[in-house]
Amino acid sequence: MAQISVRSATLISVIIEGALYGFSAFMFFLTIWALLYKRSTKELNHIMFAAACVLFILSTLHLVADGIHAYDGFIRLNGSQAYFLDGTTQTFKNSVYELETLFADAVLIYRCYVVWQKLWVVVIPSILWIGTAIAASHTVWSISQPIVQGETIYLLEVGRWVLSFYSLALVTNIIATGLLAYKIWVVNRAAFRISFDLTTREGARQRRKSSLHSLLLVILECGALYSLSLIVMITVYTTKSNSAYLVVDLIGQIIPITFYVIIIRAAMARMTDTPKHHSMSISKRNGTTVQFEVNHDIAMESTSLENRQPLECKTSVDIAKTNHSSASFLPSRSSV
Repeated sequence: MAQISVRSATLISVIIEGALYGFSAFMFFLTIWALLYKRSTKELNHIMFAAACVLFILSTLHLVADGIHAYDGFIRLNGSQAYFLDGTTQTFKNSVYELETLFADAVLIYRCYVVWQKLWVVVIPSILWIGTAIAASHTVWSISQPIVQGETIYLLEVGRWVLSFYSLALVTNIIATGLLAYKIWVVNRAAFRISFDLTTREGARQRRKSSLHSLLLVILECGALYSLSLIVMITVYTTKSNSAYLVVDLIGQIIPITFYVIIIRAAMARMTDTPKHHSMSISKRNGTTVQFEVNHDIAMESTSLENRQPLECKTSVDIAKTNHSSASFLPSRSSV
């Protein structure tokens, strides 16, 4: 099978990256709207607001760098193959990509800490993040060094650092996303676990409509998308395919898109999917009536980091053999 040329890969990457950037920009403005919607300055999540702006700026710089690189190669130098093979011309873009990756992973690890509120939980992801930063920095430096042979990114020494960078980034993402998803799954299950048989249709319907469950799926899907893109990058790089030039540019836009999607989904849960509280009553044969109240604020706040509290579910049940008793499931307002 014929190998795609570096020039073709560069041209295709600019076109596809431009389309993805357009979608990313649209998602960015939706994210800003979701963070500001019906919220005062005090209620605004400044951390997520700043993170969204930083990722948008970095993704913009990445596209601009690619555009300038393509213009110089195709217009000023008439499509010189040697120019596109020269890694020293892409130092700025590689640096932006490194910052984008490290920043997004840092936000993900921070989310884990906010949810768990336990430092030991984020020790391994943090160590991996440091390793990723070291590998990324050395990779950018190595590729920026001028050599005689050409194809800089596939040299043996450079290749080891490149694979180390993507492998560490992949493992960091899988572990951090897994920790985040596991905590949400535990809380979601605890919120609907009760000490007696609940088999009513209403109960089953509420399980299916759980905002936390929907949020969990979005987090897993976004994590899977990013992980898949890293696996593809590792694969094409290992096979020394010039498609690596295409994939790396696409990842530069996938990173902010996955970040925006989670926040927007949380905002949708807050505004439309479910009410803030849901109540239901169940009558038992012995005349006891049990009332449940579920607070759905946990879903809408979970990715916004509104309150830096651990994600948990507090349960208090008081069932007496009288005509009326009450049980409450009131998850604390929390954040991811």
